Order: sequence, then structure tokens, then C-alpha cells
Amino acid sequence: MVSLWWAWTLASLRRMAREGVVLRALCGPAILLTLTLVGTGAMVSLAQHTEPVAVTGVELAAALEAAGIPARASDDPLGELEAERTDRAVVQTDAGWQVYSRPTGWARWSGRRAREDLRVEAVVREQAGAAWQLDVAPLPDLTPDLPRHVAAIARVLGVLYTLYAVILVTASAVRDREGGVIEALGATPVAAWVGPAARAAAVFLAVGATLVGTQVLVGALLGLSDLGALVGAGLTSVAAGVALGTVAPTGRGWSPLGPFTGAPGGLSAPLSQALVVAMGLGGVGLAQPGWGA
Repeated sequence: MVSLWWAWTLASLRRMAREGVVLRALCGPAILLTLTLVGTGAMVSLAQHTEPVAVTGVELAAALEAAGIPARASDDPLGELEAERTDRAVVQTDAGWQVYSRPTGWARWSGRRAREDLRVEAVVREQAGAAWQLDVAPLPDLTPDLPRHVAAIARVLGVLYTLYAVILVTASAVRDREGGVIEALGATPVAAWVGPAARAAAVFLAVGATLVGTQVLVGALLGLSDLGALVGAGLTSVAAGVALGTVAPTGRGWSPLGPFTGAPGGLSAPLSQALVVAMGLGGVGLAQPGWGA
């Protein structure tokens, strides 16, 4: 019986592979999340790139460099600004110091660039001995909070793939009922548990493998090394989702026809019940993490 169960499981996996919608549903979130993370990183990198500030005087250039702002002394800072060799210039005139800023590209919408312009002005005011000084507070260090946010993304992936598991195994069981597969299996000497166990194993392997791969990929992209506990929790929730989806269509009240219209609609009732229970367990786990739900 075990060999028959394994053969049925492999057949179920092959059937899932043939159904493009299943593959898109499983791989789509991973691809979308990866592209979003890579695109966000690329845009942040482009927004952080700044040209050196062209300034009048070596002393001011040294002061800006000491403050961590790229700068270079120039005989004609405004000329360099007009020639687009820089996007910021500081010029000393008879009327005083003048700061020019003409951001381009992503820098035009970057809050970080606006803060850097304030830092340039603060250094210029300090060098000029202005009566009104600017005090630009340092950016908060978000590094300690990064693992917590990455862990939250990994947990959301676990919830998403658990719902996928519920939907896939419930739909597969209902389809086998409506297609006569279960009735045909009942007419054979095969044990009754083989079919449901094979469907459950196939969905768990497909969804669980995709979940683990996605969580590891997200952890690698965002620098989270301790993924063992999150992967274990995700696989446990997927197993629970598979169990709910397997049990839901087997109730005595299930019928392949809708109870009111008589039209084929046997998927909606067991699927809604399984999803409600799954989300209820998720809510319990959110409210009481120590319970492990």
C-alpha cells in the first residue's frame, strides 16, 4: 500500500505540474517579491548616488569632506553647475555665501537628498560664522529593526502559502469527487486512505518546497541568517492547511450540487469552511503566540 501511495503522490505532483495555473500561483509570489526587493534596492542605490559639491575655496571643500559630504574646490562652481558636471554648487560673493541645488533623476523626489542639502547649508553657515546655525539630526539606525521586519515578511509568506495549501487540496478533493475518481477507487481493493493521503502529500511537497525556497531567498536578499525557526513554523502551518483542506470536503453534508440552486457548486462550502478555520487559527496564533497556533 505504501508503494501505491507513493506512486499516487508522484502522479498528483505530475498533474499539478501540468496545470500551469497551479505553478503560477505557487511561483508567482516568489517571483513578484524578488523583483520588488531587487527593484527597490536598485532605486535606493540610484537615489543615494550624489555628485561632489563644487565649492569656492579649499577650506570649505575640506570642511564638507570632514562632514562626510563629497566636495571639490572649483574656480567656477556655477559654470560646473550650468554644464551639469555637478548638481550642487556653493559660491562666495560680495553679498555672502550662496548655495545652489539642482537635483536630477531620482534625487528630485528623495527625502535623503533634501536632508543632504540641509547638511551642506549647515556646514556653509558654520564656515561663514553665520548667526543662525542649522542643527541637522543624524538619521536613526534602523539596522537593529531589520531582522524583525524580515521575519514579519517570512511569516506573511507562511500565511499566504498555508492558504494556498488549503485551496489546492480542497479543490483537488472536490474535483476527484465530482469526476468519479473517489467512487472508482472505492470499487478497487485499494485502502480508502491512499487517495486522500496521496493528495495531501503532493500538495504539502509542492507548497512546502516553494515556501522554503521563497523564505530562504528573502532571507538571503535581506541578510537574515536565522531562518530555521521561521521555515519550521511555515512548514507546520502548511501541514495544518493541508489537513484542513483534506478533512473539509469529507463531511456528510457535502454535496457536489449547491444546496439552494441545485447547480454545480460543491467547492464553495468546504472551501469556505476550511479557510474560516485556517484564518481563525491564524488569529489565535497572532493573539497568543505562546500557544503555537
